Amino acid sequence: MENGKACLGDLIYRYITTEKFSAEHLLDCLDLSLEHHTLEIANRLEGAFYAWRLKDFKKNTNNHSKTKHSSWSEKVKGLVLDGDKSPYLAQRAETLLHSLRLRFPILPQTTLDMNKILYKKVYIGQSIPESYSTVLESLVFNITARIDDVMFVDYATKHSESLSTFNRGGLGG
Repeated sequence: MENGKACLGDLIYRYITTEKFSAEHLLDCLDLSLEHHTLEIANRLEGAFYAWRLKDFKKNTNNHSKTKHSSWSEKVKGLVLDGDKSPYLAQRAETLLHSLRLRFPILPQTTLDMNKILYKKVYIGQSIPESYSTVLESLVFNITARIDDVMFVDYATKHSESLSTFNRGGLGG
């Protein structure tokens, strides 16, 4: 797996590393008009997220094994180099991926999800809640759409009734 920056590409990496990061603003700036583009961005985000998590995991594993035998200068050097942004960037990539999934609840599975299923790397205890959450997200999306439809029809009906009452001279005219 490549590093996180290579997974994301220059444009998304620049946005994700800015001081005033906003997942919603970044999603507004990206071309999400086609499902293919949206799925490609989700795959990139997931790849970057796992690359940064793996980097952080390896760093922490190496630090724990070296702690027993390190000299004072190695400890100081470790503190100076501890400005690693991997956990920070992984969290931003995860936030962005979560916002993307909320915006597009019926987005197909990412390549990583398909590979987990293909190579049976999905744990049963994890796959059941994931399946339920996917179904629930779809139901919530459909229910919200229906509520919006009902509210629109209600508003349109009330608005047209008030206009017809006004046009007939029913309000003191």
